[in-house]
Amino acid sequence: MDTLALARKKMPDAPNYRLKTLLDLLNLDNKNPHRAESDCEATFQLFRKLIKK
Repeated sequence: MDTLALARKKMPDAPNYRLKTLLDLLNLDNKNPHRAESDCEATFQLFRKLIKK
């Protein structure tokens, strides 16, 4: 599933669709930004939150 397409559909008023922006808007955390494992976990949390919207 493409989280970018999902975010655009579920959050049309977001100022941009960068991972950090979306996480901030949804009050999610990325403990170690730009590290593969951390970004992957953050993207998964984002996906779960978007699916619930």
